[in-house]
Amino acid sequence: FSAFQSLLNLVEHFADRERKLFRMHSSQSSAERQKLVEQFGQSENGVLLMTFKLGAMGLNLQQASVCVILDFWWNAGMTDQAISRVMRYGQTRDVSVYYLSANSAFELELFRVHLEKKQIGQKLMQQEVLETFERKNAASFAGAYYARYPERQRDFLRILIALLDRGPGEIFDRNHGKT
Repeated sequence: FSAFQSLLNLVEHFADRERKLFRMHSSQSSAERQKLVEQFGQSENGVLLMTFKLGAMGLNLQQASVCVILDFWWNAGMTDQAISRVMRYGQTRDVSVYYLSANSAFELELFRVHLEKKQIGQKLMQQEVLETFERKNAASFAGAYYARYPERQRDFLRILIALLDRGPGEIFDRNHGKT
C-alpha cells in the first residue's frame, strides 16, 4: 500500500518479474477490481499494488499473508484500514506487516503522530466503554427501583431522564449513591 500512485509506479517498474503483479487503481470498475482480487487470490506468489484510499474501500484480501506499507500518511486510520483488508475475519494464515521508511525526520514525525493518535483513540474508546457500562448499570438500577416501587413512576422517569442527560456519575456521586 502507498499513498502515492507515483511510488506504486516505481515499485511496478522495479518489481521482480518472476512474480505475478496486480495493480488496482481508481479508474477500474468495482467488477474489475473484484476480478483482480480473485486473480490475485489464485496466484501462487502474486503482488497486489494499491493506494491506501482503495484499500479502505471494503476489500477482503484474506488471500494475502504479507502487507507492506510503503510510506506513511497523515491519517493513521487509512493505514489501519489497509492492514485490516488483509487481517480480516476468515484469514487462515499468519500475516506479516512491514513498514518501509526512509528514516527521515519527516517520516519519523509522522510515525510519532500515528502512535499519538492511536493512544488518544484507545483512551477515548476505553472511556466510552466505561461510560456505556455505567449508564447500563445505572439504568438497570432505575428499572429495579421502578419495579419495586411502581407508585413512584414520576421518580423513575426523573432518574431515567437524568441518566440520559448527565450520566450516572453525576447523579449518584452527588447524592452519595442515593437518587
